[in-house]
Amino acid sequence: MPSKRFILTTGGTGGHIFPAIAVAREIQQLMPDAEILFVGAKGGMENTMVPDAGFKILSVTVSGFARRLTLKNLIRNLSFPLRYLQGLWEASRILRIYQPDVVIGFGGYASAPALRMAVSLNVPTALHESNAYPGIVTRLMSSKVKEVLIGNEAVLHYLKITRYRFTGNPIRSTLLTGDKAAGLLAYGFESSKPVVFLTGGSLGALSLNEAMAASVESLVAANCQVIWQCGSRYAERYQKAFAHLKGLVVAPFISNMADTYACADVVISRAGAMTVSEITALRKPAILVPSPNVAEDHQTRNAESLTRKGAAILVKDAEVRDALSGEILRLLNNKELYQTVQSALEAMSVPNATQEIARVVIALAERRNPNV
Repeated sequence: MPSKRFILTTGGTGGHIFPAIAVAREIQQLMPDAEILFVGAKGGMENTMVPDAGFKILSVTVSGFARRLTLKNLIRNLSFPLRYLQGLWEASRILRIYQPDVVIGFGGYASAPALRMAVSLNVPTALHESNAYPGIVTRLMSSKVKEVLIGNEAVLHYLKITRYRFTGNPIRSTLLTGDKAAGLLAYGFESSKPVVFLTGGSLGALSLNEAMAASVESLVAANCQVIWQCGSRYAERYQKAFAHLKGLVVAPFISNMADTYACADVVISRAGAMTVSEITALRKPAILVPSPNVAEDHQTRNAESLTRKGAAILVKDAEVRDALSGEILRLLNNKELYQTVQSALEAMSVPNATQEIARVVIALAERRNPNV
């Protein structure tokens, strides 16, 4: 039997790209002879991230539709139809040459051309939506694809579909292998004191950094140990400012997230779909601070999908500077609250999401009529 061919189409942000890579790796585990190709947008970060993960990627012409009313955006939007048509032609060419058995979209505008052309050419299609609020590609394509896979049940409030599978969101498999003792040893921390982990991403988040700068002395005074991933732009400033504090590690970037998560008692972060999925799968009580700078405020909806069930604490970005230390200590000092949050996370956790999504798309490929 000839090997099956899979196209995974995604791009724009790590929140779309990392889950796609996780699923690609799981497909390889379940079907070692599978052929996998990514399709992304020209100039997108996926063109670096995907090859770094060991997969081939081809790019098509595509860009998002700018929502802010500026002269530059107006000019850009006027050329949108032309760029989109060019992207469709390029995607069609890739599909006809590669002859995939299935095309899987993971959201983001970069996935639109390949997904649209796959439907037009009767190639089996699947679409995974990770957020609590669907992106425009999901809203347009969810009624047209063969399989709609959702990572957050709250998205059903916004989609007019009756056929779907709740799979949860893929997370990096390495995160499930974290070792608490190894994490404590790596940071030089004591096992008897709680660990607070703030992550603002590789570039850092200004409001989160300012909030931690205002809170870290009181946290250390309360016997907390703090891991502060502040981003490369801010590391030197905060490392110098708080060099006198013991029990504090300030880092521009953390590569060993598995052991870091494992030793953390409380996580403070933005509320992107991937982060929300990770803290849920790992059952880590968290204070979520949605970014105010994302399309359609989807991070707030991601956070609310947890807070409605008592599985996290939400703090608004505008309030985090004043509220952070109090919320951290409230969570750590109230054992009943802490256990309630952990129990709610356990009830929501879907640790096998990556395997489930891979199995669904493999089943689609195996049912496929090989003629495009």
